[in-house]
Amino acid sequence: KRERWIPPRVDPDVERRPLPLPRPLGMEKRSQPEPGRWSGRRPRNYWMDMRNVERELVEFWDAVGVATDDYATGGGSKRPSIPSEALLNYFGRHDLRGAITAHGGRDSLSERLGSLPIVPGRWADAVRWSPEVRRLLETHGVRAGGELSPDVPPSNGYHRKYADREKPLLPGGEGPYWRARVAGKAAGSG
Repeated sequence: KRERWIPPRVDPDVERRPLPLPRPLGMEKRSQPEPGRWSGRRPRNYWMDMRNVERELVEFWDAVGVATDDYATGGGSKRPSIPSEALLNYFGRHDLRGAITAHGGRDSLSERLGSLPIVPGRWADAVRWSPEVRRLLETHGVRAGGELSPDVPPSNGYHRKYADREKPLLPGGEGPYWRARVAGKAAGSG
């Protein structure tokens, strides 16, 4: 009969333990929020509940200064319109934009919520047909000292940083390289 081998017990030497390796960039340990404080994230499956989506739509319009009296739905029940993607990006509501996408888009979400009106995606049509957008232009428009214009669609901060740029974004005749290149193509050598 063979005897079973049992490894000898090794007491760990705490003094000789190696230090933990630093975490790679982007993988830093995230601190947990303090108990009882909001972490800025919605709970799991929050956006799957239609009541939460409609509540967030109401909160969105309230936050941008559109009262329930300005909603497109008439009658006794005042329900909000589904905003365009440009408006959601402009006001930084990427969470709500993601929820709309998760439900299949604005048309599908409108059907699920009982045929809510949809703010047109084309800015000129939204200004013409949506009472919410007209009210928004009154509070955030150029005439009110804001940045929204009835002529130019809203744009988020990423695009705004290019507005005051001295150098054009598209290549043209602005530098010696492009001038030489354009001249070479005209001469037939490029």
